[in-house]
Amino acid sequence: MGTHIVLSHASALQYWRFAAAGLAPMPRRCRVADLSQATSSLRDIPAGDLAWRTIDPKTLTSHGIVPRAAVEPGLALLAQRGGIPTMDALMQSLAQDPSLRLTNKEEVRKAVLRRLVGMSWRALDGAATVDSATGAPPTGAPFNESDKPRMDYVFSQPIDVLVGSLTNRRTSSSVRPHCWSRELPPGALWRINDSVLIVSPSLLLVQLAGCHTGSPHIIAAAGLELAGTYSLLPRGYVDCSNLIDEGREITDANGRLLGDGYSRARQVLVPEDFKKTIAFVSALAYCRGIDACRAAARCIVAGSATPFETGVDASLALVRWHGGFCAGVPELNKAVTLSPEARALYNGRRSCAPDALFVGRRGNKVDVEPCGDLWHSGAWKKDNSRRQALEHDGYVVVAVSWDEFVDFAR
Repeated sequence: MGTHIVLSHASALQYWRFAAAGLAPMPRRCRVADLSQATSSLRDIPAGDLAWRTIDPKTLTSHGIVPRAAVEPGLALLAQRGGIPTMDALMQSLAQDPSLRLTNKEEVRKAVLRRLVGMSWRALDGAATVDSATGAPPTGAPFNESDKPRMDYVFSQPIDVLVGSLTNRRTSSSVRPHCWSRELPPGALWRINDSVLIVSPSLLLVQLAGCHTGSPHIIAAAGLELAGTYSLLPRGYVDCSNLIDEGREITDANGRLLGDGYSRARQVLVPEDFKKTIAFVSALAYCRGIDACRAAARCIVAGSATPFETGVDASLALVRWHGGFCAGVPELNKAVTLSPEARALYNGRRSCAPDALFVGRRGNKVDVEPCGDLWHSGAWKKDNSRRQALEHDGYVVVAVSWDEFVDFAR
């Protein structure tokens, strides 16, 4: 094959996050087994094959994602001048717009965020008020295109790439090359397009461990995320999809966007694959961070649904000399069947999924429920019937708030 680049380290982590969330094409397995053609130069790569570096606004807004910097300054002005329209008003105005064809959730998200962005930018351009009853956008002179905040996401440079030899390692302002001269583990490289490859999630964790040799909790957190059902968004981006889908408000009275700093995603890391990669790398010459990998691997299981869950699970599962509590490895968000009596307490439902279920040697079962207001939106507090059902079937339920989690001594 011809010259190619291989994404690695932080750049690969960010791409896998986007791919898991459906914001970028999912890499596909390939049979490239060495780095002989890998280069640190972007000069010979076709421009079309480098399009992965930018996530366009349409893709972001269809998923309900928007950068705060592009919207909140104008929304703050709207809040001062005349109020921000409610979600009901926005939806009514969209339903009455003959130019829109809202046939699915993605179209609704795009329309809502497009209308909100338009109002925000017009407010910055001098519009005085907004009709809070109808959600009609304010009038005013056209916004200066050159002054509009960026709505897309562009990968920061330099981009981390992997090469096989020092002769292909050419540092520049656009790339930061890393050299892997040893044999590659099976399935270590995946293909994004004809010219761009990416390291597998398993090899990515090994690379991160080499950068954080004394911090297995960082590797455990990254592994739980990649094996879970969420992906962290870049700093400053917020996911409003759940709020829009449920018809709830996505702004507060001061014009601040509500939502999450993470997006729903598919699992991209198989924990067993990571353990196989560790075994393969361990058999080679010394590899930095391999001890951190081993410490983290026992904690990485599938199913984590939020960053708060990941933080709590990693802290509980890590051994004491790595800063954890050695509580064992839980099952995450795995459904358990309820007894007939418990079903009656839980609105007739046959099962429920404890956030983190720890089972002791004597069969005692402890369900740890991260329920902080910031990450978990207080859902656990509203669902006492679920707790009663689990407790009836012999589970010990422990709810952990955000304040309790950050109080390490407690």
